[in-house]
Amino acid sequence: MIGLKEREGFAAGEKGHALEGVSESGRPVDERPRRFAYPPHFFLTKSTITSCFGRCPDKALCASGSLSAGGQTELGRYASRPKGVKEMFSFEKKALILALIFWTALAAPPRLSEGAALEALKAGFGSISGNQAPLWIAKEAGLFEKHGLEVELVYIPGGPRALMALLGGSIQFLNYSAIPTMTAALRGADSVILGSSINRPDHSLIVKPGIKSVQELRGKTIGLSSLGSLTDILLSGALKLNGLSEREVKIVAVGGLAERVGALQVGRIDGAMLLGAQMRAATKLGFKELINFSKLPFEVSLSALISARSFAAKQPEITFKFLRAWAEGIYIFKSNRELSIGVLKKYTRIEDRELLEDSYNRDRDLIELEPLPSLSAVKSMLGILARSQPEAVNADPHRFVEMKFMTELKKGGFFEEMKRQYPSAKN
Repeated sequence: MIGLKEREGFAAGEKGHALEGVSESGRPVDERPRRFAYPPHFFLTKSTITSCFGRCPDKALCASGSLSAGGQTELGRYASRPKGVKEMFSFEKKALILALIFWTALAAPPRLSEGAALEALKAGFGSISGNQAPLWIAKEAGLFEKHGLEVELVYIPGGPRALMALLGGSIQFLNYSAIPTMTAALRGADSVILGSSINRPDHSLIVKPGIKSVQELRGKTIGLSSLGSLTDILLSGALKLNGLSEREVKIVAVGGLAERVGALQVGRIDGAMLLGAQMRAATKLGFKELINFSKLPFEVSLSALISARSFAAKQPEITFKFLRAWAEGIYIFKSNRELSIGVLKKYTRIEDRELLEDSYNRDRDLIELEPLPSLSAVKSMLGILARSQPEAVNADPHRFVEMKFMTELKKGGFFEEMKRQYPSAKN
């Protein structure tokens, strides 16, 4: 926790992590499976974190795996034995060894960690930006533990990629824009919006100083998180409002916010979709804001709390606990400036106090105290999606949200209690 025990820092934006997720311990996270080594040369493949990244002692045995479309990997094991070696144990000896192992396991006391009573979960977030701060604060201030959860936060840049991790079961909750979730749900995916703390875009299109108008974007290269993400959809909508087609602009997936700023600096791209402290850092470097998306007629769930509908239905208590911790993180963010700026500094890796203050002030005003899903924002997002997905035209907004969790928290007096505990938290 902040002020008690400093956790190992994030590695977002460091070399080698540009297009990979990063766990809170600093380990890169991508779609490849992790292999845990057991002597001699024995590997179990799991579907959640990483590959061995070439660190296994026997490279020939440790072949890389990959996620399928459903987010799962094979469960396999590899054992090495020199060819031609005969069995050294008789059947009776093997049986005796197995029996000894069995009874030893029964007699041995279980090894419990200090937090063994906590329910272990993984939650993803898709942006190194202040709009994710309530989730980070819930982790750093011990709010998840307070509600009986042990939550590992995983940074997964890019909406489609993060959503695949959610639907594949690698993570149970996701804090991200609702656009990728709705796009997937239109095609039958199990994803659903449980809450939304920001319901308007906070992005800006930041470009090289020589670009004076939107019309001058023709033939230019614009960088964003990933194709099909919120930044992609917002950019396409803004171009159309200005009489341009996305075909007239080269749109490339660059990765996270830090990677986009870096690509601008080295001249790889002419403009980038940015927000938060990274947007303000880019303007301090001499780049200019060409489009302010908060002034466009778009209403979007910029920071939604998402889960699989089936998971929320099967695990309602866990879902309530997670939402309570996340929502309390909002109240702490809006009432405790110094703690919040400390969390922003840790996760964004930004040292400039002026940038951190600016980011905090802007996001504090954007984030809503009662993060219920917004049907109005869902209708607006369906209108945006309908330009490229005809099935969105007549879609029912209620199909994309699960209102009962936040509604029950509100009816049960949770938000009133938060207001009493954090009286300085204001919308």
